[in-house]
Amino acid sequence: PKKTVRLYLPFILPSYLRAPRPRNVRRLLEKAVFRDPRRIEEAWVHTIVEQWKPRRQRKAFIATGNALRGADATVAGDLERVRAPTLVVWGRQDPQFDWEIGEAAARRIPQARFVAIEECGHFPMVEKPTETAAAVSAFLGP
Repeated sequence: PKKTVRLYLPFILPSYLRAPRPRNVRRLLEKAVFRDPRRIEEAWVHTIVEQWKPRRQRKAFIATGNALRGADATVAGDLERVRAPTLVVWGRQDPQFDWEIGEAAARRIPQARFVAIEECGHFPMVEKPTETAAAVSAFLGP
C-alpha cells in the first residue's frame, strides 16, 4: 500500500499518512487543489487535519484517489439520461481533472451549461467563491 500511495500521491510526505499535520495538508492543497495558495485559509487546513485524524478517513481518501486514477470521467454513468437543467462549474487550472473533462461531461447532459472559472484549481466554490456564485446566480436566473 505504501508504494501505491507514493505512486498516486508523490508530493505527500509519508508522515502525512500516519498523522496528518497542518504543514502537510497545506502542501497537499497547494500541489493538488488550489491554483493560488494564498486562498488557502488556515481554518480549512485545521478542519481537514481533524477530519483525517481517524485512520479510516485517510484510507477512504486513498481508496477514492486510487479508484479515480485513470478513470475516464466523461464516460462514467448515464449523463445523457439527466433531464434537469444542469450547471457544471470547473476550475480552468484544476490539477486533478483537466477542464476538458468537465466540458465533455456537460456536452453529454442535454440541458447542461459549462462554466470554467479562470485562474482556479479543483474547488472553485472555495478558491473563487464570487465567480462561482455569479455563475450559479446566472444559471438559476431571477
